[in-house]
Amino acid sequence: MPYFIEQQYNTVQLPSQPTYWIKLCTTLKWKEVKAFANINEKGDVTYALDQLLLTLIKEWNLDDDQGEVLEISQENIDRLTREDIEVLIAAVGSVVESQTPDQKKSSSKE
Repeated sequence: MPYFIEQQYNTVQLPSQPTYWIKLCTTLKWKEVKAFANINEKGDVTYALDQLLLTLIKEWNLDDDQGEVLEISQENIDRLTREDIEVLIAAVGSVVESQTPDQKKSSSKE
């Protein structure tokens, strides 16, 4: 498998209205991660969820009352229902977990 791979995506169907979907990027590059990752003095990594969602959402079919697809913006993400956000957070969590190195330190007993 080549080191540099093309971006891959996962499409999440919104439970509140199943005809709507959001396409998330599932392959993160360091340039994207550093925009929303924070590392404290202990080395623990936390993520700014708003920035994470804005970074990972690459496309959607959410539209306005004239049928025009809305811009992917923080303002429009904030308008999503709690139910839809929970599904997105779960999907984003899977992406981050698959891309984040294991933080646990291994210990050996001899």
